[in-house]
Amino acid sequence: MNEKSSTLINALKTGRPIFKGKQEIVDFMGRKIETTNISLPIRAHGKIIGAIERISLSQTTILTVS
Repeated sequence: MNEKSSTLINALKTGRPIFKGKQEIVDFMGRKIETTNISLPIRAHGKIIGAIERISLSQTTILTVS
């Protein structure tokens, strides 16, 4: 995962919510995991002050990285 592929960072930068955003991460055991995320910017007084993300993953999407 990097800044370009992160749905959370994209929601922060654009100010737009992301629904069903696909993202691939690698866990501490080296397994590649595909997630489906909902990323929502948080606003106060017209400014983006943060974001929140819900990550959903399926056991069938965990792959071993060689």
